[in-house]
Amino acid sequence: MSEDIIVVSGSNSEKVSDSAFDKLASRLGSSSLDDIYDKLTWIQYLFDISGSMNKQISRYSEVGKFEWAGFSLDAPRQLLLKMQESENADDRSEQEEIFEDAPPPLDYDASNDDDLRRAIVDQVLNVPMPPLKKDAEARSKQTKIQIAKSCAKTFLEKRFEKYPDARVGVSKFGGSTKEIVAGQDKNTTIAVLTSDPSLDYANGGGTNMHGALTHTLNKVKKARGSAHHFILVTDGEATDGYGKSFLDKAPDFEARKVVLDVIFLRDRRERQADKNNDYRSESVKQLEALAIRTGGSVEYVDNEEDFSTKFLAVSNRKLPQHRKVIKI
Repeated sequence: MSEDIIVVSGSNSEKVSDSAFDKLASRLGSSSLDDIYDKLTWIQYLFDISGSMNKQISRYSEVGKFEWAGFSLDAPRQLLLKMQESENADDRSEQEEIFEDAPPPLDYDASNDDDLRRAIVDQVLNVPMPPLKKDAEARSKQTKIQIAKSCAKTFLEKRFEKYPDARVGVSKFGGSTKEIVAGQDKNTTIAVLTSDPSLDYANGGGTNMHGALTHTLNKVKKARGSAHHFILVTDGEATDGYGKSFLDKAPDFEARKVVLDVIFLRDRRERQADKNNDYRSESVKQLEALAIRTGGSVEYVDNEEDFSTKFLAVSNRKLPQHRKVIKI
């Protein structure tokens, strides 16, 4: 286990011996390698504060718009299983005639209740629908940036409770980039996050995403922590991307052991404009490729319910082992 730890001190790097691992674990009050990495990871949020982040999104996901309490999934489950058996046997003529525009039934896991509900909402199954919630089409009471701020506050309060000396940074970017939190204590971090007006009323102008990533990567040069986890939240595309490629930044991300996760807020109406996801520009595809190359991921959300779930999941995600470096 200890052979997986790399200690960086100045310009020197060396593997940690068993005794050194024991000392490090004792010093940090940790008993496992996973906990040590989690504790020493520097989490850096990059929040898009361009004007469009002032817009609202749907409150519910498509599935969340329905009242599922008391709605039995037994009959839909059996129907989906039969359809999948039929599709596996290449006997699809009747399905294709009835469900010509629906996703194929093999796209859903019949044993998973959430997948089954999605199949019902997507009208893959010819079954009665549950009743809609009274406010099914309601918009969120918060703007996109307010939701992001609220989720960050919820996560960081829990992280500081677990690790009082947690390493956290928060940057905002529009026409320019500014870091508003850089490793301060819990009270300072939460106070700044709560009080910064641009995280309530986004008015940052453009979406200089290339500049934001470069600016934040330059901070990593100063070796402020160990492994770095960038979480970029945006609803748009880079406005400073002319002649630039996100993939050009990959070597810097890799050299500095930075993992990038991206959360895209796209309204359901925007995303439904093209069912084949061809709405993605080359710039968006490059950003997705950069995140994946660093060991990160890209999440698309179009409602408050889904955003909260995925934001917390991404923030809590363990970094890939091969990206982790401990600095002492």
